Amino acid sequence: MTKRMKRLNKRPHNRAELIEFVQTAWESVNEDYLFNLCSSIPNRLREVLDKNDSLRY
Repeated sequence: MTKRMKRLNKRPHNRAELIEFVQTAWESVNEDYLFNLCSSIPNRLREVLDKNDSLRY
């Protein structure tokens, strides 16, 4: 989300602008991206349990 907001090449100056920026960034998120992200959760959790550690991104 932060990367998407940085692409706007502007910074919000108040709460209303921040909300608008976040909404614009959220609306640009592809549905397939969200599906793949959610689908990968079981594998990520399994990896954490297998390693008994935290995931590195």
